[in-house]
Amino acid sequence: MSVKNSSKGMKKMRKKVFSQLDTRWCRLPYPTKRYNIGTSGCGCCSVANLIIELSQYWNYTPKTIQPYMKQFAVPAQGTKWAGITEALKHYDFTVKNPQSMADLFKILNDLKKKHKRTMGVLLFRGGTKGGVTWTTSGHYVAFANYRYKNGKHYFYMKDSGGRHNTGWFCYETKMKGLIVQCWNAAVKNTTGRKLCSEAKTMFREMHELKFKYQGSGNSTSWNKAKTKQHTSNCATYVSYALQVMKLLKDGQVFWCNDGIVKYRGSGTEKQLKKVASITHPKKPPIKCGLKRGDICGYSKPPHTQIFFRYDKNGNAIWYSFGPSDLWKKMPRKRGNYNNKKIDTIIRLK
Repeated sequence: MSVKNSSKGMKKMRKKVFSQLDTRWCRLPYPTKRYNIGTSGCGCCSVANLIIELSQYWNYTPKTIQPYMKQFAVPAQGTKWAGITEALKHYDFTVKNPQSMADLFKILNDLKKKHKRTMGVLLFRGGTKGGVTWTTSGHYVAFANYRYKNGKHYFYMKDSGGRHNTGWFCYETKMKGLIVQCWNAAVKNTTGRKLCSEAKTMFREMHELKFKYQGSGNSTSWNKAKTKQHTSNCATYVSYALQVMKLLKDGQVFWCNDGIVKYRGSGTEKQLKKVASITHPKKPPIKCGLKRGDICGYSKPPHTQIFFRYDKNGNAIWYSFGPSDLWKKMPRKRGNYNNKKIDTIIRLK
């Protein structure tokens, strides 16, 4: 039974699949020139095929991660099992290593009930099932989606090997008995993701309360702003969201200008540095390795906004409370900031 296009998850899933035979990286050492990505890099490509599902890594390739991944490569054997676990953690997944497919199905079904993404990696031994040969020796294959339908389990596979077994496959008819090891990779609910959620809620509440943009003179307290003043600017919008999350105290705000973070309120600098790291890349977004929830500061003109993700065309999408943002759908693209250098990145811990 086909499950093609049966899920809203398909709309979110990136259908790009990296092949380990691609000439752009197939000859890269893994870990040596003799044993390269083309011959032994299915583990590296499986990790790459998963991390591009996260918006901050949308433009990564096996070539991008090869310098990191080759520490887990064994000559003539490919990627260590532990290497898959460590790499997925390194690239912001929460990883579980179930001891059986039954355990994996339970984890995936629980995630589905919570409307969360279902991704992971399967390690196949040599063999054929239902006319499908996954490998003649050993082969890692990423899956980017999962479905349970009419008593059977289906995976959307992203195969980096030469057999191109990419698409929906039924476990019971095409895989059973061939899987040696499995990994579940769940999207980590980071503090940055929570900030984006709070920023969305706050923007909606500001709209309902008919907030106006005001460049200066805004309240340093979200509680006072929402009950009395009903004004904000880009920086207080971010500070208010952090106050609601209790990462800043009531009355603590900050803003960014000329590569400097400036503070108002007693203990604000100490508190912000306690809950976040602050860097000054002075590079455009695409070169900053942005993660969801990163607070980005600019100069000329000064502006502070929150990074959400990239769209399929590589446009950055933001949460922002500038004069031109009222009352647009949020988060949204802000094209003039695609190539504008970011002076400051505040990344929540």
